[in-house]
Amino acid sequence: MYFDFEFNLIRQTQEWLSNLNWLMHGVTDLGYGQFYYFCGALIFWCFSRRLGLRLLFISAISWAFNCLLKLSFHAPRPFWVDASVFNGVSHGGYGLPSGHAQSAMVFWGFLVHAGKRKIIWFGCGVMIFLIGLSRIYLGVHFPNQVIVGWIIGLGLIFVYLKNEERFFQWFSERRMIIQILTPLLISAFVIGIGLLIRWIFQDWTTPDLWIRMAPDTFKPWRLSNPFSVYSPVVSGAQVAGVLLGCVAGRHLVSLSGQRSWQKVLLKTVLGMLVLYGIYWLSRYWISVPRNWNFLVLVWRYIWSIVGGFWITGGAPLLFRKLGLEE
Repeated sequence: MYFDFEFNLIRQTQEWLSNLNWLMHGVTDLGYGQFYYFCGALIFWCFSRRLGLRLLFISAISWAFNCLLKLSFHAPRPFWVDASVFNGVSHGGYGLPSGHAQSAMVFWGFLVHAGKRKIIWFGCGVMIFLIGLSRIYLGVHFPNQVIVGWIIGLGLIFVYLKNEERFFQWFSERRMIIQILTPLLISAFVIGIGLLIRWIFQDWTTPDLWIRMAPDTFKPWRLSNPFSVYSPVVSGAQVAGVLLGCVAGRHLVSLSGQRSWQKVLLKTVLGMLVLYGIYWLSRYWISVPRNWNFLVLVWRYIWSIVGGFWITGGAPLLFRKLGLEE
């Protein structure tokens, strides 16, 4: 799913922006899911419960949807096809749609919707454009994959805004057991769709050219293997964790209008230290043989739920106990 002229466009972009290599690498680092996850947590803890929750929820949904679409299209990245466009960054996962472009549109685009100042709109628009441009410059996405990512992200914002109030009203009116089961069923649904897609395409064969160009990416035992269900597992778990945290902290009052910078700083440091510890545990603490990927997926699923729960449930409860919230 690419056009030959896109290779020339990538090369021209790399030539034109060669003096801004540092900027392109820096901007693309701001497009990873972890960045939005931590930013959403910070907003939720320190500035706005409502906005933080909305950003966390829609970002997690977007990631899950992106993972499923990539599994469905299994489109190549540019450097899998032509080594001349490789620009120092290697990625696992298929190319269509661009996860960076889609996530940027969802996160920064939602801030445009929530923001009331033109300077916010301008800044968010610049971030959306630069993150997409950086993916083309680095040779990890074709231009059409970036554009499709933007379009899907915009569509997700529209669908989310149309259904957000209805869903959360329904969710808040359910009994406790239903509120607990619903997030788990949502995560199971995402994982189930991922497994279904893998089953549908079980006879599909990865082109030899892709394997030769990116040999490390396609090692069967690697969780980053494009045909792995790793991403649907983690994204589905994050959706579940965020909602389960809301269930635990449902009686917490909204943040007051007055916030001291000392308390904001303490909440940020404490909350981020624990969140990073959870993130580190989920990725690096377990060591199993290469053919035991199932255990690693279970481990990541559990800790991804814990991470989401900490953001919207555990951390706010702890902050109240410590007197960091009014």
